Amino acid sequence: MEGVSRYFEQVGEKELTAEPLYGNRGYEEARTALISQIQSGYPVPCLVLHHKSPNLKEYVWHWFMLTGYEAFEDTTLVKAVTYSAYEWLDFQELWDSGHQKKGGLILYRLNKAGGISSEPSL
Repeated sequence: MEGVSRYFEQVGEKELTAEPLYGNRGYEEARTALISQIQSGYPVPCLVLHHKSPNLKEYVWHWFMLTGYEAFEDTTLVKAVTYSAYEWLDFQELWDSGHQKKGGLILYRLNKAGGISSEPSL
């Protein structure tokens, strides 16, 4: 988070702020925030610190972007972009890493007139 804040400061960005959604938050909260961010036109930086699934080993200890989603009755897929390529992942599997230290998402917010929005527009 410090790196994002420093970057915004260096480039003079005053209308956009970033806040974490830590991996210890529930899946439904993370899913709602992810969908809100993507519907608002923001890509979602994601970091997975550890994961029980060997299929997700390329995403461990590596920042990548979530840039799209497809919601179905029983699952939500996310478009995970890394190394100039993407693949669709089950967001619940990605989020529920099986470890206590999980990582999380970075959420972007526009500053509102008179102050910074403290509540996500979910």
